[in-house]
Order: sequence, then structure tokens, then C-alpha cells
Amino acid sequence: MQHTKLEERWADWVQELACTKPEAYVQIRKIFRDIQWEVPFEDFDGLSLKPENLGYAPNDSKMRQLKRNYLSIPELEKARDTLIDRASKQQSCITARFGNMEKESRSQGFCMQTITLNHITRPEKGKPQFVVELYYRSTEVGQKFFADLMFLDEVIFPILLKGLPRPDVIRFKFSTLYLSSMFLPIFFQIADTREAMAAIQAEDNKWFTRCVRIAVEKWMVVECGYNYRTRAKMHDLFRNYVYPNLTKSDIAAIKGMTKK
Repeated sequence: MQHTKLEERWADWVQELACTKPEAYVQIRKIFRDIQWEVPFEDFDGLSLKPENLGYAPNDSKMRQLKRNYLSIPELEKARDTLIDRASKQQSCITARFGNMEKESRSQGFCMQTITLNHITRPEKGKPQFVVELYYRSTEVGQKFFADLMFLDEVIFPILLKGLPRPDVIRFKFSTLYLSSMFLPIFFQIADTREAMAAIQAEDNKWFTRCVRIAVEKWMVVECGYNYRTRAKMHDLFRNYVYPNLTKSDIAAIKGMTKK
């Protein structure tokens, strides 16, 4: 499968997080705070992975859920039209809110909070003219955020950017971000599994030893030993989409890394 530039940039970023010491380790998760990630808009070129590659149903159910939770067409159109009306202004910074329904009382709030159109007519040399900024309360970067990228690409940007100049960059800002070893089979569909594991082992041996090694050891076995539905799905993803692409040398090296 030929991966897109956006997927490759996402995988590089996940690899960086996987090799970075976090603010905290919480069970199988690495917790980060105040994180920023950006993608040149020219590299925001869609996604080759489908919902079933992420562990979701092979239909539009995930996209429909995101629309129910986050899509407010009037908010997006108002922000877009305001920027169009301000075309002659030197600087504009216009925000649309996400959130199309109330969260239940137990929820900590929507993950995606706002999306901002930040335009400067004559920026200094080397600085972007038009930046689209997304602000997150919190998200999981492996599965949920990847689905968000699908949602932005297929639903949000076609509405928000219609009639506007082409952005220079898409910038994401996260108050809290976490990386879970459970969802590494999604990352491994794009990254080189063997190289990624070796890098994690070298740079964050604590997370590798306590979480990554144990997870991969179980995925390398055909039989699924998980009862928890999500873990079972990730085992299936690894066996269906990752393992078949490993060479004999890769398999031997990975098994060596997963030994106690």
C-alpha cells in the first residue's frame, strides 16, 4: 500500500513521541502536555488507511459519530464567510467552535475544541500567511486522532476552506496528548515495525519493557489471548495488516526484542 504524505508525517510524529520521555506513565499510556504538531497544507493529501485499518467498522459509522459530536456547519460557514468579508484587512483571526451536542455529565468535555483561521496579508519573509489552527483539550494519538484526520480531510476542510486561499500550514495544539501501546498496530501499518521497536527500546526503555515488548510478544502469536474487545481488535489488525509484511529477518529480530 502506498501511503500518503500526511500518513508519513503522522507516523514520524508518533515515532518521535514513542521515543520521548513523557510527563507521566499511566498504565500502558505515555502522557504529554502542551504539545504542538503541524503539517504543511501541501502534505495534507488524504489518507490511504480505511476505518477497518483502525479497528472501526468497515463503513461510515465512525464518520457519522464524529459528525454527530463535532460538525456544526453554521459555525464553519460563519468563520469562513467572515474571513472572506475581511479580505482587505491586514490581519484576521477567526474561530469556530466544535461541538454539535451536549456531552454526558461524566465526560471531561469535547476533545476537539476550536478551529481558527489565522491570516496575515503581508507576513515577514519566511513566515506563513494563512494558518489553520486546531485546539484540543485531550486526545489519544494512535487511533482517535488518526480518525480525526479523516474527519478533517473529508468533512471539515471542504466546508471551512471553500472560497478561501490555500492555507500554508495546519497546526494542532494539544493541552494533553497520550500514546497508548494498545494502538501501535495502526502505527506499524505505516512505519517500519522492526526499526520503530528498536528506536523505542533504545530511547524509552521503560515504556518498551513495561508495555511495548509485552504487547508485541502477544501479537506475534496467531492465537488471540485477549477477552477485552479493543485489545482483540488490535491483535487482529497486527495479524492481518502488519505481520504479513514482515520478512523472516524482521520476525526473528522482533522476537528477539520481545524476549524477557
